[in-house]
Amino acid sequence: AGSLGAGPALLLHLLLRASGALALRARVPLVANSTAAGQAFPLGDGRVVPSFFSNSPAWTSTDGGRLKAHSGMVFRDEAVGSWRWIGNSDQFDSPGSLQNTQLSLYTAPQIEGPWGPMEVLLTVEQARDLEKVGKDIDILERPKVYQRGGQYYLFLHLDNSAYRLRRVGIFKMARLEPPSQSNPWTTVFAGNPGTNKNRRERGFEVCDFNIFFDEASDQLFYATTTDSYVWTDPFYCDTDVTEAACKADMEHCKACYNTAVVVFSVHLPSLHNGKLWSSSFSPVATLPGRWEGISLFRKPGESTLYMMCSGQDGFGSNPVSLFSGQLGVPKQPPTDRPNPSWYDWPAPQIFNCQGQPFSASANALNSQPAQVLQNPYHPEHAIYIGDNWLHGPGRGEQSTCTPGQPGRLEECEPYTGTCPCGWPDSKCPGTSNPGSKAGHVWLSFPWKKVGQTDYLLCAHASWSLRSPPGEEETCYTFNILPQANRTKGHTPVTDYGGPNSFAPRVRSACGFTVCPGWPLTQEENTADEKCCAKLGDSLTSPKYMGLCWRQDLCGGVCKDSDFGNIPGGDGFCRHQGFDPSKAALIEGGYDCTLPRLAGSLVVDSCRGEHWIPSH
Repeated sequence: AGSLGAGPALLLHLLLRASGALALRARVPLVANSTAAGQAFPLGDGRVVPSFFSNSPAWTSTDGGRLKAHSGMVFRDEAVGSWRWIGNSDQFDSPGSLQNTQLSLYTAPQIEGPWGPMEVLLTVEQARDLEKVGKDIDILERPKVYQRGGQYYLFLHLDNSAYRLRRVGIFKMARLEPPSQSNPWTTVFAGNPGTNKNRRERGFEVCDFNIFFDEASDQLFYATTTDSYVWTDPFYCDTDVTEAACKADMEHCKACYNTAVVVFSVHLPSLHNGKLWSSSFSPVATLPGRWEGISLFRKPGESTLYMMCSGQDGFGSNPVSLFSGQLGVPKQPPTDRPNPSWYDWPAPQIFNCQGQPFSASANALNSQPAQVLQNPYHPEHAIYIGDNWLHGPGRGEQSTCTPGQPGRLEECEPYTGTCPCGWPDSKCPGTSNPGSKAGHVWLSFPWKKVGQTDYLLCAHASWSLRSPPGEEETCYTFNILPQANRTKGHTPVTDYGGPNSFAPRVRSACGFTVCPGWPLTQEENTADEKCCAKLGDSLTSPKYMGLCWRQDLCGGVCKDSDFGNIPGGDGFCRHQGFDPSKAALIEGGYDCTLPRLAGSLVVDSCRGEHWIPSH
């Protein structure tokens, strides 16, 4: 797609518009990078080709290297007048590399590129030498930059290889360049922000985060996952004990660091003076649940605060929900199920769910949110920037499920998924991830439709920043939840409700399957703790969008605070089924998911090995 000239591209576009198809079945595989060596892609002409699939054209810089700026942000640098793209990557790529041992920085004259060669802004080794960071740091993730008064303020997630430190680092510098004698980095803060009243007044454990300077309130918001929720005895948080002790008691040892998103207001005078304390972070809003991929924004000129979040599942792409709220205004109570159990959260719950804005795609069109920003050419339009962690080489294990499976460093499958042993067609159980083959998904949407429709973000195979898609253009989508009339070979599974009652399907890291532990017979649907235990945390898990709950499930006795559940943890979001009047599926109207094995309950999501983006 990236190598087509204007004539063939226009002809193909017209043919596809006439046929109503977004993509054509390829006769031959499409190479990962269709641009010439040393040529940047995107080219810098305003055209954007999202990396939806494993055969999508790779995004490259002007030296031909693959663009690796994951979990970061794109911004116009006020000091130099150019556009910057900062993210995390690895110095040495290998199958399954996690892309989090250094910070990469790219520069372009416009937001559409072409992006210059990668510059390394900071390595783990350099970070360990910075004041108050510590020698135990192995991971640098989700870099974000705030500019004010001729200074740069860099926010970072700092952690060790076991992800047990859970800290934020904030650094101040005069130039966005590596630390040096002529450009010293001042450590403004390194540690755990705020005061967690639910964990003996210590600072919050933090991981996935984003920042947003709010012009409406003149505040800098730091929105992050936290250990806000603590289960009652006999359960406890994993960092209350050693890592070994936790592994020896997995029944009661729980990860608390990702139990709620808390939005903090950062004390700006102290930040500008180069010194923050834990008390400099004031919690202003809470969203209970296991979320990640956080992105805060406002519509231009409006006072409503919006937040986009992904249901948490490691590297897997998941349903993304949209929330809106007003600071100081409580959220609305649910209308379709009981109120959640009371809990003493760090700040008020202000966010109301506005649905899943990715056109019924159950994994956000193979992406996870990184940022939402205004289109500089069309202020009435926004740009969604997401990572595609779904596609890339897998990684094997030293201790495999069965003899003969791939070794730890072999590339053994082109998609991610923390799949268990015995999962159909899984070649790398438990450890697959995309590493350096991960891609980028940029999408366009009009500000005026935010919160008005679930069909906000569409799968445009190609679009222009200078002439963004209009409302008259067809909205395409893929990876919807399986339906018998749209998913080839799919047969619904009946459950405890009888012949006309079907087990709900949800997105998992390895495809689509029925809700975990869902009772399929009346004998299994018992009104007791045993039935509830099989369901685990699926009752309130945000990635299941409220699908794994019914009033008569397990006789209605399950509690929203048992077996890993978090009260209100799904944000009161409820999945709405695919509406063919609002969007079109690729492949001429049929979903491109397929059962992996004959008779299998597993339905595969679209991996894209045989799809060519067309226009």
